[in-house]
Amino acid sequence: MREKELRQVVLSKEEESLVLCQLHSVLRPFLLRRTKSQVLSHLPRKQERLLACPLSAWQRRLYRLLEDLSRAHSPAPTYLLPPSSAPRLTTSNLLNQLRKVLGRRPLIFSQFTTSLDLIEDFFIHRGMPYCRLDGRTPADARAEIIAEFNCGRRASFMAFLITTRAGGVGLNLQAGADTVILFDSDWNPQSDAQAMARCHRIGQTEEVLVLRLVSGDNKCGRQLQDVRPLMRIKAD
Repeated sequence: MREKELRQVVLSKEEESLVLCQLHSVLRPFLLRRTKSQVLSHLPRKQERLLACPLSAWQRRLYRLLEDLSRAHSPAPTYLLPPSSAPRLTTSNLLNQLRKVLGRRPLIFSQFTTSLDLIEDFFIHRGMPYCRLDGRTPADARAEIIAEFNCGRRASFMAFLITTRAGGVGLNLQAGADTVILFDSDWNPQSDAQAMARCHRIGQTEEVLVLRLVSGDNKCGRQLQDVRPLMRIKAD
């Protein structure tokens, strides 16, 4: 058959199904494909916990002011932005407890590089070693960073800072971590699920702990209430 004739071949659904079955039969002795759903019962348990991070009185006043500015479609003055936040302080306490009591090294996910910048400043100020991966990380450097974290060549790393979009898919970190901290929640619950799956996946031998930080009765808390029905639909 010529190339032109090959392009014109149209198979019926029954023929496509038959060809696909034959292809699977040919490849089965050479390829082993296991999906997460097939081995889910063999994976260690995953615990998900919400951690409330109450805002201080000053932060609540600032939050209300920013909401008013947002309603008025006015840009927020940069000098009003807080130098620290309740989630960041909670993250600091969490890191100390995870490291000292449990010996865990968490993956810290955030949607925003600016949030990771604040967390990174905290690590630098405390002299705490860490890894970071975001959209600006060169492709050739990613593999080296992941290998160092997983293989323990830098066992002193206290955490891996990752943006949800850049590190939510394609990273295998189950060898180096068993804890996930979601610094902020995504409107798409599947993005958070993909972030959790970076360490709760085939090859994980430890129980996985997922800690989701929520500031309380504000946009963060309301957002989580809105996406919970979507999470239940996906689970069903």
